[in-house]
Amino acid sequence: KAVGRLYRLRPNLKFKAAPLARGLKAVRAVKTDLEIALMRRAAEASSAAHVLAMAKARPGLCEYQLQSFFEKELLFHGLVPSYPPIVAAGSNAAVLHYFRNTAVMRSGQMLLLDAAGECSGYAADITRTFPVGGRFTRRQREIYEIVLEAQLAGIAQVRPGTTTDDLQFTAIEILCRGLLRLGLLKGSLDEVLERKSHTLFYPHGVSHMLGLDVHDVHLQDRVPRKADRMRAHVILRENHVITVEPGLYFIRALLENKKLQRRHARTVNFAKALDYLDLGGVRIEDDVRVTARGSEVLSCVPKEVREVETAVRKG
Repeated sequence: KAVGRLYRLRPNLKFKAAPLARGLKAVRAVKTDLEIALMRRAAEASSAAHVLAMAKARPGLCEYQLQSFFEKELLFHGLVPSYPPIVAAGSNAAVLHYFRNTAVMRSGQMLLLDAAGECSGYAADITRTFPVGGRFTRRQREIYEIVLEAQLAGIAQVRPGTTTDDLQFTAIEILCRGLLRLGLLKGSLDEVLERKSHTLFYPHGVSHMLGLDVHDVHLQDRVPRKADRMRAHVILRENHVITVEPGLYFIRALLENKKLQRRHARTVNFAKALDYLDLGGVRIEDDVRVTARGSEVLSCVPKEVREVETAVRKG
């Protein structure tokens, strides 16, 4: 886009586009103090909107009504949405980029809210999943705590020199161990990883770059490929800002697919997994700045089980 604008401004300008594009990506990837301040403000205001949405969520409310509460809070802070909000109740949460936001929330469901604002063009990107009625059921809590464990482990790994592939492999391993404990996966961890059976429950990457776009530009680094499904194979550097967002989903189109059932018969308990379709999915996402020795989490929304339940019941 930047190169196209240059051509329009100076049609006779001659330059090599590829090196220029690479240079622009490098500049955008590492944030200045001012850029980080704008992203921190976007994350803080978006976090406040998430907390408000938790308190407003209740059975009988439409997904789009909760979206309106969220966006009103963003506007109060002078922000606009950085992307179309995903407000997904129950089985809708199994759709990664669900956009209808028209269903009515019901007691006993969880709601996945993936929404955030931008400040002077700099985006936040936050997801929380919480029980509409104020308390997780046993099954919901078991799945939620597996995802939370993976997310906390990923954030703990963030530092200069770590790769996004490292974060993805950590997430995959923790999610697989959790699903094996619950009997949704079967066999050995090595066999599950070799067959990539986790992709039926976790079909996306754990991280992407964040900045002037929600899925921001990056330079692909040459790193050992430990994991798949990644948008960006990147060596983390100080003042990169990334998301950390593992998830688990129960997707009808995958779990009822006969070809996949045959391929993963030895490692997936399909009969049990199909009983979880009403749960939908769980994703937990925060915005994380890489610091000189570790990380700073810019977003600040409750995510421990008791904290989440308390935040929802406040409404």
